[in-house]
Amino acid sequence: MKKIVLLFTFLSVLSFNQVSAQDFDFNKIDNVLSLLGGKDQSKTETILKSVLGELEQDAKVSKGQFGSKILSQIGGLSSMLPLLSKGKANLPVIQKALKVIKMLQGAQQLSALLKGGKLLGQGKSVLSNVAVLKSGLDLLNGGSAISKISKTLDLVTKKGAKLDKSGLGAKLAQKAVNKKLGSALSLLGGLI
Repeated sequence: MKKIVLLFTFLSVLSFNQVSAQDFDFNKIDNVLSLLGGKDQSKTETILKSVLGELEQDAKVSKGQFGSKILSQIGGLSSMLPLLSKGKANLPVIQKALKVIKMLQGAQQLSALLKGGKLLGQGKSVLSNVAVLKSGLDLLNGGSAISKISKTLDLVTKKGAKLDKSGLGAKLAQKAVNKKLGSALSLLGGLI
């Protein structure tokens, strides 16, 4: 287990300067979530700092509406880190903050894809980021707005696989996904 943690830390540091909005590996956040509450919280803190640093760097260079929201969440979470290695951190609060950051990063990556203007050939990326975004919606208090976002993302999911194909069907899917995704992200941005 220690070898895996050390390898993960090394790889995180190694890839720190090579991350863009399209490449963030959500498994890093999942790994930190699985380590929280374990025996060696100082190592968990070190890995969490690395992951937050990577997310912070990405959020600073992104020009989307979610970058500032990610930075705000990271700021709040960073203030809790010293308590983690002392065993005094509020783990449920840290877990929720990480899940919100994960959701926002998914939204940021979708926003970057939309701004790129070309969704054709990006079906897998769209679908994986939609799944990340949907997994975090239950963390928000938005009632009917959350329901509307979820339904809109369901429509994106139905059309998203067609983005990796060619022809008229793919072009029509791109148009529909562009519109629905833009609407969902706009609604989400207003909630957070």
